[in-house]
Amino acid sequence: MRDNTRSKSGTGVSGIGVSGTGVSGTGVSGTGVPPVKGVTSFIATRRNLPHWEEPGSVYFITWNTIKKTCLTPEERTLTLSAIRYWDNTRWALYTAVVMPDHVHVLAQPLKISEEQPPAWYKLGSILHSVKSYSAHQINRLRKQAGAVWQDERKDRTVRNEKEFWGKWQYVRDNPVKGNLAVTSEEYLWFYQQMVTGGTPVPLL
Repeated sequence: MRDNTRSKSGTGVSGIGVSGTGVSGTGVSGTGVPPVKGVTSFIATRRNLPHWEEPGSVYFITWNTIKKTCLTPEERTLTLSAIRYWDNTRWALYTAVVMPDHVHVLAQPLKISEEQPPAWYKLGSILHSVKSYSAHQINRLRKQAGAVWQDERKDRTVRNEKEFWGKWQYVRDNPVKGNLAVTSEEYLWFYQQMVTGGTPVPLL
């Protein structure tokens, strides 16, 4: 089952204990997305890539910077903070890493408590909020306008426990394999939720 404690290694977050974001609190305000109708059944959409949403699913998500532009440390901090903003309110964030030119997230949109019939927050809406807010803040730092992130994302539905832990490990290994840190915990823009007692999520 899920445990609400966080990785303590390299914490810089007041009262949350997150692996090294280097900021106090979430550092994000005004990312609110207007209430939207949630996902009640399987939805498939397509642009250049297919996007599937299914109530209760866990997703492995990747998006890249525009033209593979490298983010500064401060920009990576802003991005991780934006990713964490909806944790435990609109999605369960299991692990995430902000690399210099791309992002990986393992997360599960949550059920909307008041909506009947039962519905779950839309993955696309959450990601739009995260990418839009972080891009706005990054552009403020750069004193410029324009796209920060590639418009489209890659998302994959996680089907079983083996795949879940495989994706979790992939996220953990990214900064090490990229020669950015000796261990994932040393990388300031890596986050993971601590879990105990077996499978942390109701995988479908």
